[in-house]
Order: sequence, then structure tokens, then C-alpha cells
Amino acid sequence: DAAATGDLDITDPLLLIGDGQGKTIIDGNDLDRVFHILNMQAIESYDVWELPMITSMTIQGGNAPYGGGVLHSSHIDFMLHLVTLRDNYAYGQHPCGQSAGAAAYSADVMLLLVETIVTENRTPSTDISTHYGALGGYIELWISSVVNNQTDWAYVVDNSTCIDQIIGGGISSSVIANNSGGVAYLFRVLQSVLSSTLTQNGAGVVIGYPEPVFPYLYETEFSRVTIADNNAYGLRFPQPTPIRLINSIISGHSQDCDVVDALASDPDFKVASWSEEYNLISDDSCPLSGSTHLVNTDPELLPLADNGGLTLTRAVASTSPAIGAIPDCNFAGLDQRGALPPSTDCTIGAYEYNGRGSDFPPSTYISSNPQEGEYGDFLLSKYLYIEFDKQMYNPPGDTDPDDVTNLDNYLLVKSGTDAGFQTSACGGDIQTNEIVVPISNLTYGEPWFGNYADLETIDIFGGNAFIEISPQAVGGSEYYLPAGDYTFYVCDNVRDLKGVHLDGDGDDYSGGHYAYTFTNLRLPRPHVVSVSAYVGNNRISTISPGRNLTSSV
Repeated sequence: DAAATGDLDITDPLLLIGDGQGKTIIDGNDLDRVFHILNMQAIESYDVWELPMITSMTIQGGNAPYGGGVLHSSHIDFMLHLVTLRDNYAYGQHPCGQSAGAAAYSADVMLLLVETIVTENRTPSTDISTHYGALGGYIELWISSVVNNQTDWAYVVDNSTCIDQIIGGGISSSVIANNSGGVAYLFRVLQSVLSSTLTQNGAGVVIGYPEPVFPYLYETEFSRVTIADNNAYGLRFPQPTPIRLINSIISGHSQDCDVVDALASDPDFKVASWSEEYNLISDDSCPLSGSTHLVNTDPELLPLADNGGLTLTRAVASTSPAIGAIPDCNFAGLDQRGALPPSTDCTIGAYEYNGRGSDFPPSTYISSNPQEGEYGDFLLSKYLYIEFDKQMYNPPGDTDPDDVTNLDNYLLVKSGTDAGFQTSACGGDIQTNEIVVPISNLTYGEPWFGNYADLETIDIFGGNAFIEISPQAVGGSEYYLPAGDYTFYVCDNVRDLKGVHLDGDGDDYSGGHYAYTFTNLRLPRPHVVSVSAYVGNNRISTISPGRNLTSSV
């Protein structure tokens, strides 16, 4: 603490932004852990994208008993977004838990990893009989990769002895692969593993916690997951603790399910207690009820590869029995890689086989928080805030036709008035004779800042942009557009880092311009970002109305 041994202590909420995982590198040089997040006070409510955050950098070279790269011991959730955690080392055990967390450890509340890579982190052993983890404690993975770590386990969900907590994190749209040790050891309920691939590790997942008092509320759910080729077992049950197993593949292990100890305690033990359907198991080692499963069946998995999306997946061969094995599944429009056009039947596992194909394009939308009023109306200042769901192509300069900062890829018009001339955009695909609102500047990949429109809180760095317009050119004030109806267009020239162009029309295929029509109010109401009350030098409360000051206060 107090950076006494060289680590970087974070004691207040912040947004720490690097210039990219390959450009900004913070190295602990094996002297201490790199970041310690501590003493931040909990807040009553928030949007997940408004969490304190470290983003767009590599954190490496940390060395500590636990939390080698990042130790999170604060009282507020924290996010690592677009971060690489590489070559960090941990050699001990957290005082409240059972693990170390070479890359990261979270002691009390959630540490959320989004589009993050955890790789080449180390612990003293790679033996699944001990519990050193690359990640430890209460951690959630979203669209992240945990690969090539030299640790006992990729992830250890600790059962903290310092706090009363039942659930300890989750995994969604992620890959855990090629780690020397096992996938995960669960000392506590992991809320869910959704649309993820767990493959080619030293072992699978150990359900190491006793059956909860309320099992229908607190059971780990595995849904649309591929668990494959993890040596000894896919799932191991040291005690008769059931899970939820839905639409998942378990294949290619010495035993897909190791239930020897569970059956010794309860001869009637079933892997899934009440929620199970349409699973594919390559042997007959998983006690399941129901008749919808494919047992003793080869799923015909292909090698781990880039099959689209942001994480690696294992596709199924075109002859796989997993294809079409889930009937009536229009609800299942997502696989690990992203959205797919709906189908009448679906594939078991994290990879959805779809003969019509998809390139998992980026999409965009107008963000409501900064500019919509209390009832959904617009109070648009000279900035228009938009979001992309993927990192977009942004080369130096702004003249490349596909560049997200090329102003030719955007058009804002005021509707309902014939301006007497025609303006075209997007290569002539969009033509209008309405009044064009000049766009003077576009900034991409920077944090949003307080502005003259409605604002609940400063928003995040990521795939976001704000567009500066010129309201006075169309009869507005210096800061606000005049009242009226408007349409905003984004051309499908813009593309993501993989070269896939925008899906503006929402059909889950690349191509198609984005159009958004809104009505702007004439005059804004008074607004503030926040009001703080102090007694002496002590802040006693903060109000963040973000809307009408009179009604909020």
C-alpha cells in the first residue's frame, strides 16, 4: 500500500487509457505487482460501461504472492478492457482465499475482463492437485482469451473466508485453451459459462463446492459450451453437486465426466439436477436424465481456429451430428462469435453451424445516455454520440475510404424542408435534398466528456465516437440544434480491424448503411453533471441528476 514497494495503487475511481495493447506497456520488472486497486467506496447503482477502468494497454512483469499483475481489493467493481495481462507471476495464496492469481486476483467484488488477453502468466507449479491460478477470486470474462499460461489452473473461483458471498463470477463468449493446468477449479458457485470454448488444457472444470442451500438459484450453468480434449476429464465432481447443462458438447477426455467420488456419496447422483437438454457427450461417463442427449457420439470438432468473431473457436465438420440437433431454437441467435441470422434448428456447442454463413460484422447505434432527455426526447448539443460494438479501422489521417474518422462516411440532415439542392453520401447510395447539418470533426476512441446535453455520467473508452456539428449553420445556437426532425446516416464503408464492413441495417450480414431518425427539442432545460456537498474538506454526498436539475434536486 501507498506504493511502498513500487506498485501503482489506485484509491479513487479513474479511467486509465493507453494507446493500444501493443503500444502502451506497463512493466513491473519483477519488483512487485503492477496495479493494486483498493479503498474505493461502493456506489449505489451504475451501468457496467461506467465502471472505473483500465483500458488499451499491456500489463506485464508483475511479481507478488497473489495478484501478480492486478490485485483488486476495493469495494466497487472494476473493469479491464482491451488489456493484455502477460508474463506476471504469483507464488502464494490470498489470506481470504485458496488461490494466487498470477495475472489478476479479485478479493471481494467483481473484476470484469472485457476483450482481454491473459497469456504466459506463471506460478510455481502446473499441478492440478494444487490451486495456483492465472486468475483468482471473483472475476468475470466477457469476450476474452485465457491461453498459454503456465499455472495450476486458468481460473480458480475462491470461496472467500472474509466475506459472505455465494456466487463468484462468470465466463461468456470466451476461450480458455492451451494452458498447462486445468480450466477452472470452483470452490464457489460460478454463475454461468455461456457460449465459450474450453479446450486443450491440462484438465477440465472441477465442481468443487458443496450443493448450495437453494440449488435452483445457485447452480453453475453451462450453456452452449464446448468442453473438449482436456486430457483427464471435462467435468469432475468430487462431491454430488449438480450443475445446469444445456446445449453443450463434452468430448475427447479420458472421462468426459469424472463422477467416481460423487457416486460414492450418492449412487443416484445426476450431473444436471433440473435444467438439462440437448447435450452431446462423446462417452457414457456423464449420468444424465432425459432423452434429448447424444451419448457415445463424436461431435467431429475441427481444430481451434479463427472462425470469425473476437475469440478462437472449434468449428464442427459439415457432417457433425451436433448440427441441427437442437429443434425449435429461434431463441439461440448467438454463438461464441456473435449474432447469426435465426434458424429453425441449431448446433450443439459454442459454434453455430450455419450454411448461410456470417462474417460477424460490426454494428453501430446512437447512444441514449448523453443526449436523450427524461422521456426519450433529444436535447442535442453540438456533439452527437455514437457507439460501435467492435474496434473499428482507424489508420493515420482521415482520408481512407474505410476510415472510421473519414467525415465522408457520415451525414446528418434536417428533415421536412426542401433545401433546393441534392446532397449525396456513401458513394451516392444516400441522396437527399433536405438541409445538411455540417459535420466539422469526429473523434474516435477517446473517453466521452461532460457536454451541454443530458449526461448521466462520463462514459467509456472503447468503440465510441463523438461527432461535432455546426448548429448555427442551420439556424441553431452556438451549442444546440434548432427544433425539428433529423436523420443521421453512417455509411457501410467503415469496417472493423478484421476488414468486415458495417452491418447498418441489422440483418447480421456486412453491408447496409445505418440510419437513425429523431426529433430534437427547441430549448434544453438546465443541466449539471453532478453536485457535491461538503462539510469542511469532507465530501458528504454527491448528486448526479443528469437530467432536469429542478426535478432531480
